[in-house]
Amino acid sequence: MTIPLNTWERTLGERASRPPRRRDAFAPRQRPVLAIFAACLLVAAPAAPAQQNPAGDAPYTLTEALRDALQRDPRIRAAGSRVQEAGEEFAEARSLRFPTVNLTGGRGYGYNRNEARNIGIYEGDSRTSGLQVTQTIYSFGRIGAREREARAMIAASGFDAEDVRQSVQRDAAVAYAEQIYTRRILNRRIEFENLVAEQETSVREQLELGRSDQTQVHEVLRYLHQARAERIEADTAYRRAQYELARLTGAIRENLDAEGLGLLERVLPETLDAAKNLGMDGAPIAGKARQNLVVARSRMEFQRSELWPQLELKLGGSDGYVGEIQTRDADAQLMLRMPIFEGGRKFARVRKARYAMEAAEYDLDADLEQLELNIIVSWNLVNGLAQACEELERSLEDASEIVSIVEEKLLVGRGTVLDQLEAEEIVAQTDVTLL
Repeated sequence: MTIPLNTWERTLGERASRPPRRRDAFAPRQRPVLAIFAACLLVAAPAAPAQQNPAGDAPYTLTEALRDALQRDPRIRAAGSRVQEAGEEFAEARSLRFPTVNLTGGRGYGYNRNEARNIGIYEGDSRTSGLQVTQTIYSFGRIGAREREARAMIAASGFDAEDVRQSVQRDAAVAYAEQIYTRRILNRRIEFENLVAEQETSVREQLELGRSDQTQVHEVLRYLHQARAERIEADTAYRRAQYELARLTGAIRENLDAEGLGLLERVLPETLDAAKNLGMDGAPIAGKARQNLVVARSRMEFQRSELWPQLELKLGGSDGYVGEIQTRDADAQLMLRMPIFEGGRKFARVRKARYAMEAAEYDLDADLEQLELNIIVSWNLVNGLAQACEELERSLEDASEIVSIVEEKLLVGRGTVLDQLEAEEIVAQTDVTLL
């Protein structure tokens, strides 16, 4: 059914002044998937005090979101505690190089038989006190193995802390980007719903004037109900993204800085080889796996050294009483302790450590292989999605041209409201898919 020109003067009045859609009009939406993927590689600035209520109407930036998330997340504090725990392991291993000083004392019943020129027996109430100093002279590799194990544990806990830090940053960056893009999707849904509502009012007016029919009203209402349902769905997705960001940063923010997403695109490697080098050398999971292998190897070396003797220097002195007789002793000994039989316990520990080292080697190979595979898959996925976004942008331009053609037909009385709504729906759906 053809609608006269004067029917659409009010409806098209505002749309006639709308600037034509161009490619650059959608530039802020370009390559959103790249931005989300790049959050996995982002390394933010050192944490600063969180600002829960930003002053004024200044937009909440991505840097502030990362900072607040790092300060709030308890996983960061737990990772820091594990680093400190590993540091104390090294201090404990280092202490084996220093002498051990013991103050001794006791009281009980004593019996002493002294055979010299004469035999003297002393018994009665016994009291002793003394000082004993023990210094390891040669440990056959025990101390060195413990120190290497502790150093590797410090490095592994550091990689683990960095992995947790990047995980928190990734979650915050993804939530930040999702809130921005779900807000844009919601705005697009609201815009389309308002347009359909305008057309529904216009069609009802034309129906009263006898220039339309119930079929057009039915079709416009169908578009309106569908647009309303999609707007409600988009609003729910936006609220969910907003609350997710609030959970990570501590407060609900409405005004976000969309330009901050450009920081994520700039950290993407230029080539696949560069991405592999960056991931294989700098990924915390790879560094942690390497250090776990060092820990397992050091533990095996320590258990092997336990099969060898240990050389110690022992200095001691004591003073006491046996009955009414006062005794004084002082000695210096070079002691060699050698395990002879312990029921196979130490050999079992050696075998256990060897199996643990083999498992660590397999874990390292598996982690490196999985990491390389993840890099290749992610690289291909991101580039494929980027290409899809470019194709969607071209489709959006084509759909915008269709809308312009339909508007021109409406101006000359050759189009219908259903043609316009169909074209606008194509534009809105393509725009949402791109976002």
